[in-house]
Amino acid sequence: MPTYAILGATGNCGRSLVQVLAQQEKTTIHALVRSKTKLYNFFPALKDNPKLKVFKGDITNLETIKNCIQDTTAVFQTVAAATNEPGCSIAQDTAKAVLAALERLRLERPASALPLVVVLSSSSTSEYLTRQSPWLLHFLIWRAAYYVYIDLIEAEKIFRAAKGVRGVFMKPGGMVHDTPHGHELSTEREETFTAWLDLAAGMVEVAGAEDGRWVGREVSVVPKRPGTRIEWRVPQILVSGLLIYYFPWTYPYVGRFQQ
Repeated sequence: MPTYAILGATGNCGRSLVQVLAQQEKTTIHALVRSKTKLYNFFPALKDNPKLKVFKGDITNLETIKNCIQDTTAVFQTVAAATNEPGCSIAQDTAKAVLAALERLRLERPASALPLVVVLSSSSTSEYLTRQSPWLLHFLIWRAAYYVYIDLIEAEKIFRAAKGVRGVFMKPGGMVHDTPHGHELSTEREETFTAWLDLAAGMVEVAGAEDGRWVGREVSVVPKRPGTRIEWRVPQILVSGLLIYYFPWTYPYVGRFQQ
């Protein structure tokens, strides 16, 4: 029976992963959250379900992270900044914490295989995946989430530098809340926009690949069918992000418009 750990299970990606995995038979979920109440508000039917085991803590608690990820098939690292906050480092801090927890597991149980780490990132951090994107669009998106992307890039470097750790770097295009349109995995292109549930299904497919074909690669998830809607908040997020990029002192005033 596969067991998957989700770090950041109440975020957009994390709770989409919980929803997708909860529908699978013979699958156990380890969810790391800061608030159990928040998670159960999203999934009241799972509160007493034995397939979900909840670990309360944050990235500063290595023992909790270690307990959450031990004996798992894969770890979904979905913790990232939600706004274009200057100097944010939450993805880097989480990468360091995960690697420290994995090292503890390696020392305690040297004969056991470490889980695959599936890291949420963005296609904007990949020159190859965005090579066919319109120049102006890429220019604006990069600046509107500049500090988030820099954090993700540095976190990827940390994972890639770790010896003995298998990682996959999920790099979708822009994400929205929508009904699933089906998904395809791609190492050649990205597409904006993609539904969170389609991304989650793609991440689960990557984690379940027994041949290791995705290890070490940049993998995007694209919708199988057209018609993914564009959320009305996209222009708001873009404009507020650009303001923060060019005038970082505005973050305390406009950062809330990105949430």
